[in-house]
Amino acid sequence: MADDRNSGYEKDLKIWTSDGTLAGISKLTDRCSELTTDRPPEFTDVNGVVYFTAFDPGAGIELWKTNGTDSGTSLVADIFPNGFSYPRNLTNVNGTLFFSARDKANNFELWRSDGTSKGTYSIEINKIGNYGSYPSEFVNANGVLIFKASDGITGEQLWRSDGTSAGTVRLTTVLNNNFSPRYLTNVNGTIYFRANDGITGEELWKSDGTLSGTMPAADICPGIRGSKPISLTNLNGALLFVANDGTSGYELWKSDVATPGVTRLTDNNGNRSSFPVEDNGSSTLSNLLLTNANGILFFAATDGITGFELWKSDGTATGTVLVKGGIQ
Repeated sequence: MADDRNSGYEKDLKIWTSDGTLAGISKLTDRCSELTTDRPPEFTDVNGVVYFTAFDPGAGIELWKTNGTDSGTSLVADIFPNGFSYPRNLTNVNGTLFFSARDKANNFELWRSDGTSKGTYSIEINKIGNYGSYPSEFVNANGVLIFKASDGITGEQLWRSDGTSAGTVRLTTVLNNNFSPRYLTNVNGTIYFRANDGITGEELWKSDGTLSGTMPAADICPGIRGSKPISLTNLNGALLFVANDGTSGYELWKSDVATPGVTRLTDNNGNRSSFPVEDNGSSTLSNLLLTNANGILFFAATDGITGFELWKSDGTATGTVLVKGGIQ
């Protein structure tokens, strides 16, 4: 999306293409635009066709597709006639596009599309009234969609879908309305996430995409409070994350299928957190703590001596070190 400054800013962001050169930049189409700059189009490639969310005066905010040409750019479906369906969470799962959207009959539900209007339809999860299941955090795991949603009875749970109603099933049956799985992260086909079962508090869970294979991964902080793991990150086939065991504060941890359980990689600051996270885990830095750069994890932390500086980790305790810095 870009604005050529010829027709305003907010409602006139257009779709552009580029081959990587200045001469190869061109406006793709004038037939759709982004409604506002704070609603990303979510460009998603499915077998060479790019799907995205855009605004059209005749259809509202709907699902579009393009093959990179003006003639090959079109509205996929007017999901909510005379309204906005707001497609989001666009995800490619083995050649099928999954997303969430709302139609005239229901609020946000799970949808799938093969790129045609007829092949674009919803898979209803919450069948109570028209409240919707509000699916989110879509992850492709071994050719199936893993996500969180609410059926209106048990609150937000972990679900899977193969694109059919019969194949859309709940993976967790925790009778706790605050279970709320989040931070879904795929590590070699295992989905790790944070959830609250009402007994161990907010802890690390994992799923292989089956009901029997969905379970707590570790009880890092025994008791109802939980370790509140955040910034779940796939590093070379292992899960690295930040959690609080109730003694050392927020530190760097690792979970690896080769060595069952979890391992703490840092304890740099005595009984205080090495990471800039509040005790309740609600820091605005939650999604920015860990950054994977070509197989090396970078993050900001303190050892209680140098202040907050740049650190790196290769996923081992000995390979987790201060890059350079300190109070001068």
